[in-house]
Amino acid sequence: KLADAGISSINGTNMIDIYKWLVDYYNTKKDDANTEKYLRLAENKYPDDLFWPSTRLDILREKGNKDSLWAEYDSITAKFPKNHLFLFNYGLELYQYANDTSSGHRPANYDTLIGKAQVELKACLALQPDYPQASLVLGQIYYNQAIDMQTATKKIPGKAPEDIKKRADLRIAAGKKFDEAIPYFEQVDKDLGSKGKLKMEEKSSLKDAYDLLTNIYTDKNIKDKIDYWTNKYNNVDKDH
Repeated sequence: KLADAGISSINGTNMIDIYKWLVDYYNTKKDDANTEKYLRLAENKYPDDLFWPSTRLDILREKGNKDSLWAEYDSITAKFPKNHLFLFNYGLELYQYANDTSSGHRPANYDTLIGKAQVELKACLALQPDYPQASLVLGQIYYNQAIDMQTATKKIPGKAPEDIKKRADLRIAAGKKFDEAIPYFEQVDKDLGSKGKLKMEEKSSLKDAYDLLTNIYTDKNIKDKIDYWTNKYNNVDKDH
């Protein structure tokens, strides 16, 4: 009754929690009509609270329609352009979906998804340059592109001059993608490597960055860099 009457405060006490309770209650009951009803009422009364957009994303994520989820993310990031977490989560989910091969293959629009993920992650870093998770995922995107190019060389087995050139060109392009990945992994080191005690998730991110840097320099056959990043990797648990 309070929500239906549009009550937002009583004697100076904010009533936002009744709206959150109703949204959660009807969402848990899978009552879409009432969930939407109270979401709309709540958004009208408390437009800047992040509970509503987060709930909308959760609902669409559970329903599984990715196009609807991406459209909602577009709407939310436009409404909250200064919220780096929405941008990061959008980029991360695009990246994860693009690389989901549980169906036996990548989505047909893989390149589009990855391109959009890069846009969102870079927007996140523009707002929050020292957000290591965004740097890590961006680095992984470029790293994966390099690996894809290296794999593609094996699908060109011929010995004709044009085949040899295609393989050489792919190896050069892969090297350039590795070069693009390096600054992002190094940024993770800058963000986390100089800290003391790290959370488990932060340790994992740091190890991933060091591991991939080691792989890159192994591919480039630069021994001092291999040793440097291997040593960093081996000491994460001790140092943090």
